[in-house]
Amino acid sequence: MARSSRASVEGVKRPLALRLTRRHAWIFCALLVGFSVLTFWMVNGLLTVNEVSDGSERARRVAWTTAATVLGPFTGAIARDGQSCCAGFSWRLFPFAAAMLAAGFAAQLVQPTGRWRERLRLSAWGLGWFGWLAAGIVSFLHALE
Repeated sequence: MARSSRASVEGVKRPLALRLTRRHAWIFCALLVGFSVLTFWMVNGLLTVNEVSDGSERARRVAWTTAATVLGPFTGAIARDGQSCCAGFSWRLFPFAAAMLAAGFAAQLVQPTGRWRERLRLSAWGLGWFGWLAAGIVSFLHALE
């Protein structure tokens, strides 16, 4: 009896599976590393000493902001320690960045039957993450002016 119920569970197809591959991980990691380096460069170069109390506070903020790169549009607010205008700008960017990321994830639900569809899925994945992470750079335009 346990054998028959096991076979029926294994035979069920999941209609909405993401089907992520190592290529997806490589794309995400490459974008995250690239945007983390850009974030570090921007925060380290544009955050002046006058904006923070001392050198250790500046180093902490640079490290924290760089580590928070994956938070996309909220990295600008993090660079300013949650200053209300910067946080508001980040929240205004959020729907656009989230829509791009959601579209990238939604494209992963398509079952590829050919090489071009797999490339399309990977491109959508990369563009979705690019849009999300690029929103962090846009938020810096407001936060670090």
